[in-house]
This record gives sequence, C-alpha cells and structure tokens, in this order.
Amino acid sequence: MREKSPEISHPFWGQIKDSGLHGYTSDIMLYQPFFSEEKIPVYLGEHYIYLTPNDQKLNPGKDYKAIQLILTEDRLTEFAATYVDFIDHMDHHMKTLQQAMFMFYREYLSGHYDQFGVIDTVEKHNEYIKDIYSFRIEAGKQITINFNYHLIWVPAHYAVFVNDKLDNIQGEKIKDNWLPR
Repeated sequence: MREKSPEISHPFWGQIKDSGLHGYTSDIMLYQPFFSEEKIPVYLGEHYIYLTPNDQKLNPGKDYKAIQLILTEDRLTEFAATYVDFIDHMDHHMKTLQQAMFMFYREYLSGHYDQFGVIDTVEKHNEYIKDIYSFRIEAGKQITINFNYHLIWVPAHYAVFVNDKLDNIQGEKIKDNWLPR
C-alpha cells in the first residue's frame, strides 16, 4: 500500500488531499442535479502518478511522484480557471453533453441495446447517463467526466471537455451534427 502525500494548500482550492486511488481532491465539490443531488468530488490532475523506473532508482522505496511536483501553484491556478469556466457555462455543457451522448448512442449503439425499449429522445436517453463517478480537471484546460452508462454491459464511459468545449466521448471526436442547434 502506498503512503499518502502530505496535504498542500492553494488560494482557490484550499487544502488539497491525497484521496488514495483516485488522486488529489480539495473541499470544493461539484454540484449538478442532472447527475446527482449529492456533491461530487473534483479530482485535480492525473491519477496515474507513478515514478518512472529511472526516478525509482533515485528514490528507493518510492513509487509515486510527490504532490508538490504534480500540483504546482501555476497548475492549480490553471485548474481553478478551468473549473470556474466550466461552472460558469454549466447549463450549456449539460445540454451539449446530453445531446452529444444521445447522438453517440444513435450512431454507435442503437439497435444493439434495445432490451430497454425504444430510446428515441434525449430525455429518455438521459436516464442512462446520470450515474457520474468521477469529475477530473487535468492540464491543458481539460475536464474528464466519467460515468456509468447503464445501456451497455461495460458501463464505464467518459466525456472530455477541452478549452470549455465538449471534445470527445470515449475518444470519439464530437461531430457537428451531435451538437444542440
């Protein structure tokens, strides 16, 4: 079992803690009733924080990078701006995500997962994408939302926002006809 990193502090995020397997969090939580009535942790940075083999040789007994190397003041300030931009446009982002996920379903999954009946509207489809389990801010003004997609047998799906715009779903670039009109 790895030892947890010490907490660090930032003017926007406050105390940042090592949550263990998921990476770093603060007391700031995401609230979006579409996903849940409960607040959702906001994870900061990558959760893959392993040292390279060369770094492990220089740091015997350590497997992970120190929090101070990963979450610098500048990086945390970038994350804060990314988060604020996302929150400021939350209604638009939710509408875009819902529409794009429905179009993703229609293009790639419809017909294969009809055991739930006919899903022919965004509203019907929304019932299957509400189970968020991770909201992560990463470098490059990127936010990744991971959720359980209850229409398929491997339910873990993700959507990525870059520069305050929906960029891809499951690595599939967003197509113009997937966006709300």
